[in-house]
Amino acid sequence: MITKNIKLYEGLVRVTKPIRDQTEVIQGDGYTTISNAYPAMLAIKTQLDSLEAHEESAVAHLARCVNKEFKRRVAKVIDPHSPDFDLDYVVATVLDPNIACLVDDGLKEVAESALLSMVRLVSSFSFTWSILFLRFRHIAVLIRDSWVFL
Repeated sequence: MITKNIKLYEGLVRVTKPIRDQTEVIQGDGYTTISNAYPAMLAIKTQLDSLEAHEESAVAHLARCVNKEFKRRVAKVIDPHSPDFDLDYVVATVLDPNIACLVDDGLKEVAESALLSMVRLVSSFSFTWSILFLRFRHIAVLIRDSWVFL
């Protein structure tokens, strides 16, 4: 009985550890940015998927339930097919040279198209409207010798 409970508790730790670890990365004391959100959420999803496949029944069931709820809650960040998908997270990740390689090529192309659309939108504004637009977006990045404002 005690051995069975210990195994169950160890399984619970294995299921919740990826979430704890990535949460510490995102809200750590160091310098964190929105570009870390997409890779962190993707890492949690990958680890929970793996636990679903490799754990015994009680732990696998828990992993499946946690994973289902996790995917529902972070669809805005990691699921490009979600109606609530927010491309800002992927765009920020693509613009971060340290972690841009974590985004698959298809999603990278979508992010680049979104960036170009934003550039066209900002360049079509008068100077005053551009400043107001940028004030609420807060991000400016130099790409190919021109400023890209997000």
